[in-house]
Amino acid sequence: MIELHFLHGKPNSKADLRTYNSDFRVQEMLPFAATGEGEHHLLHIRKEGLNTNDVATILSGFAKVHPKEVTYAGQKDKNAITEQWFGVRIPGKETPDWASLNSDQITILSSNRHNKKLRIGALAGNRFTLTLRNVTHMDEAIERLALIKQTGVPNYFGEQRFGHDGKNLVFGRQMFTGRVVKDRKKRSMYLSAVRSYLFNVAVSTRLAEHGLDKLAGDCVMLAGSNSYFTAEQWDEATIKRLDEKDIQLSAPMWGRGAALSQGEAGEFEAKVLAEFDAERDGLEHAGLTQDRRTLLSEPQHLSYEKESDDVLVIKFALPSGCYATSILRELFDYEDVNEREFRARQQARLESAEPESEVKATPEPEVKPELAIEAKSEQDSVSENCADIEKQRIKILVSNDDGVTAPGIVALTNALATSYEVMTVGPDRNCSGASNSLTLTNPLRINTLSNGYVSVSGTPTDCVHLAIRELYTDEPHMVVSGINAGANLGDDTLYSGTVAAAMEGRFLGLPAIAVSLVGSKLEHYDSAAYFTCKIIEGLLKSPIAKDQILNVNVPDLPIEQIKGIKVTRLGARHKAAGMIKTQDPAGKDIFWLGPPGEEQDASEGTDFHAVTHGYVSVTPLKVDLTAFNQISSMQEWINKL
Repeated sequence: MIELHFLHGKPNSKADLRTYNSDFRVQEMLPFAATGEGEHHLLHIRKEGLNTNDVATILSGFAKVHPKEVTYAGQKDKNAITEQWFGVRIPGKETPDWASLNSDQITILSSNRHNKKLRIGALAGNRFTLTLRNVTHMDEAIERLALIKQTGVPNYFGEQRFGHDGKNLVFGRQMFTGRVVKDRKKRSMYLSAVRSYLFNVAVSTRLAEHGLDKLAGDCVMLAGSNSYFTAEQWDEATIKRLDEKDIQLSAPMWGRGAALSQGEAGEFEAKVLAEFDAERDGLEHAGLTQDRRTLLSEPQHLSYEKESDDVLVIKFALPSGCYATSILRELFDYEDVNEREFRARQQARLESAEPESEVKATPEPEVKPELAIEAKSEQDSVSENCADIEKQRIKILVSNDDGVTAPGIVALTNALATSYEVMTVGPDRNCSGASNSLTLTNPLRINTLSNGYVSVSGTPTDCVHLAIRELYTDEPHMVVSGINAGANLGDDTLYSGTVAAAMEGRFLGLPAIAVSLVGSKLEHYDSAAYFTCKIIEGLLKSPIAKDQILNVNVPDLPIEQIKGIKVTRLGARHKAAGMIKTQDPAGKDIFWLGPPGEEQDASEGTDFHAVTHGYVSVTPLKVDLTAFNQISSMQEWINKL
């Protein structure tokens, strides 16, 4: 493990953390409220002396349900007082007497019904109240609190991410040299440790060499989201956004694909991580994709109270994924009393144990409970679920907008099923042109067909959302929407239910592809299915950015007549023809949409041009529609209003 750089210099103050359980208090913050109805019971529980799995086991036995029906958003240490959320699925209307569980270790703070499963990472953040004892240089610590409130701290992954003595990192590196780890959760934990270590190295080196200076080509993240873009040059408007904390500097979370930073920033990150060839190759081979994490962590609602000359109470909140230990290390050279006592007990056991005649293999380490327990982000969950991509069967969710019995979805499902595990969920009727609409005024009903497909009484977006959130225990690795009966070129993408289904997959953190067959006769769905399989193979090896999907249009030709694949931009159509007016049997006027407009921009490089000339068109589409190049000029005339 490296010595991480201190943003505000190494502190002189010393302090003890977690002398008592009550010195470390954590409250989970949910981003939603219970709906009051549904088969899931959302429980708000205060616990002490129990870890999260202990409580889950108690709830499972009390409710008489299978352990998999008990879920939680994040794990919390037993040597603390924590308030966290649990979900218990109990089909039927029975409501257990949850209050009867109250004890010295568990208090049920509230219980409400909810219509959705509580999932890992479903947190807005965590609120902390930490009591530090035996504090030295109290005035310096208080001065540092003011600096942290203004600037923040390095967003390092805490030492608990790496396990006792960094063994998670050690085992992760051993995996890359052939060590077999059968337990999926442990594999994910070890991979996460390696990836987090590279992030910490990149952050520490950047702060040591450049401080908080901006670099050309920085990949910056939009505040409060996982979206990012590259600042090729730091113009006045972009600098202002950074100063106002609308955007934040970031560092790499390593994985497959092209680096997300460019220019000076990209060269710097490449140089810093150049010595970690084995780690980078291992993460890429495991299927993780390039991602970003903010360079700094900024505590919210930071305050303190000086209880005595050597006791300081600090309160703050952090977004999910950030560590309280990163705040503490900038304030104190602290010691975790609970950890110290644990090591003392461990040493005593070793000293009292009789010598063994054989040397035992090093056991895999237990998960070390986290102090600032990190609630995984959506993207983290996606990356870790893909961690064993070479060793397990890929799961693909297939949907469409033409309806669950349409020939395109059948052809696509059959083709994918030869290599992947396929789940097919589609609307129970044709929903062409539904775009990203959701069903808000009626309940969704599902029906499993004789071939195993699931039909949904909703839109394509409903289908994907329902499938990922509720219908399947194991989340798919990818969403493929299609094969659409007709083109989705240029402006069509704004109206397309096929594209919308793929977009919903991306909104939920999964790679996604929309596929359409372009022609008048629509005879060659096999061609579209064939090229979709080829594109998926490439996408698994070289994933695209997480805010993008692929829009694929295949000409309606036999496979051997298709000339190849071209990466394109969207073309454009002229405005659509007028409405078609007619009358119903009662003599009242009714209207039908007229045909779409003719091609306006079908020049070389567009999707129109590629398909017309016999090529498969692949267009990467961005979710963020913001016209960033207009922000500065628009602000100028807005300021004059």
